[in-house]
Amino acid sequence: MYNVLIVDDEKMIRDGIKAAMPWSDINISEVFTAVSAERAMDVIRSEDIHILLTDINMPGLSGLELIDEVKKTKSDIDIIVFTGYDNFEYAQQALRMKVEDFFLKPVNENTLAQSIFKLTKIRQSRIDEQKHQRLLRRKIGVEEQLKLEITMGKLIHGFASENEYRAFMEEYKYPADTSMQVVVLIPVLYADISDDDKFFRLLSIKNICLGMFDSKGTGISFIDKNDRIVLVLFQDKESEEIVEKVEKLNSILVDEYKFHPRIVMGSLVCGFRNLHTSYNDAMFLMDSKKTGEARILQERNSVRRLDIFNRILADQKNIMVTNTANFQILIEAFEAFREACESFNLANGFVKKCCFEIASSIYFGYAVDSGNKTDKLLESLLLSIADSSREEAFAFTRTFINDLINSKEESSHELIEVAKQFICSNLDRDLSVSIVAEEMFLSESYFSRLFKKVCGKGCNKYITEKRIEKAKALLETTNLQSGMIAALVGYRDCNYFSLAFKKYTGQSPTSFRSGKRQF
Repeated sequence: MYNVLIVDDEKMIRDGIKAAMPWSDINISEVFTAVSAERAMDVIRSEDIHILLTDINMPGLSGLELIDEVKKTKSDIDIIVFTGYDNFEYAQQALRMKVEDFFLKPVNENTLAQSIFKLTKIRQSRIDEQKHQRLLRRKIGVEEQLKLEITMGKLIHGFASENEYRAFMEEYKYPADTSMQVVVLIPVLYADISDDDKFFRLLSIKNICLGMFDSKGTGISFIDKNDRIVLVLFQDKESEEIVEKVEKLNSILVDEYKFHPRIVMGSLVCGFRNLHTSYNDAMFLMDSKKTGEARILQERNSVRRLDIFNRILADQKNIMVTNTANFQILIEAFEAFREACESFNLANGFVKKCCFEIASSIYFGYAVDSGNKTDKLLESLLLSIADSSREEAFAFTRTFINDLINSKEESSHELIEVAKQFICSNLDRDLSVSIVAEEMFLSESYFSRLFKKVCGKGCNKYITEKRIEKAKALLETTNLQSGMIAALVGYRDCNYFSLAFKKYTGQSPTSFRSGKRQF
């Protein structure tokens, strides 16, 4: 269903069209009206308008000027023009502006209804075609991933021929001197579980890695011949250090699966030609370490600069969250964080991310401890720091803290409710903890912990549950094939979908549908 906006300076015409049309029969759910072009633009900015019906001759901005403005700002709105003047130049100019239809007053209701209905059908056809293209891209994506995994398997073992190496570099356009490091997840995670559960968990973890690294162009995730997840993570001056990325992944896996995975990091190498060296180093390190040692295994290097800062950040954030009742201590901790950012000369983007993470942590802690709610302070802060400088980000965040402690409005679960709404509205897309966290402008590890604390379950589990709920509804109410349903609920791999469905329902998709159809 779609929304319509009627613009005419004559109230009788506006109300007459609104009252006379069989809106629900022509796929229209809401009808808005405006007395002028200026008021129309206010409605267009605040509401989701799909079809615009506008007069040409109005006081102030004309209908033609309104059309020009709409074409510049909301080009996906379909436009129908009507006028009381039988003027060829008006019609010619309107058609030149690519409006969908042109009527002379008085407008025939049936003809107008047919025109609107036609536009809704065309719009729905475009949406259906876009869905089809997304499904097609997913299929191509699966084939590309399989091809990539075969090549990566050869590269880490040093089996790739010169021609295969050159073809790979030509296709993916990686610089020859890219710094990278192999990270291997050891499959002790799968002890004492069935083969189906093992495969399901393997694909689930791989999906998390794809969201964290591949989708952002910061790494490549694949499964090797020994059913180990192998990551090739890229290092550059603008992004986090690889060890920090690995620690975030470890934190998410702990939150999602309630265990500490064993992760082995190879050496940092230059270029895909040397990738096998990093992989061999990881394997040697794994073989030389005892089971009881650290869960993240890496060569003994000096403590990294970013590791030190992260400890400072964690300490100061903890002080702030646990002292929301003492404004002075809270502000002193924030100033210590600000001084650390300056001392470590961190990039602006990372500083802003840390500021928002601190603000979100304080917001959540304060809301839980005090029961008070805020009035969209987090949203305001996000808008303020998005394009700010380092100093502005500090100032905006300090103002946020001050306003938060003195506010008495807004739900403590605001962030997670927004995240849940995003998940439920995008089940057909590639979704992961990383992707949802990025949408919320939070780090993956922090968002994962926050989601678990609020909902009592991991974000990945919540996504899976919602996908299975939607799949069950589609199996019950449609005749779509399982492969199509898998794509509609966000699964690229039909086997993965079947395993997930059986895990959560105890039945395969086919058995579930057959059982429902018997009643």
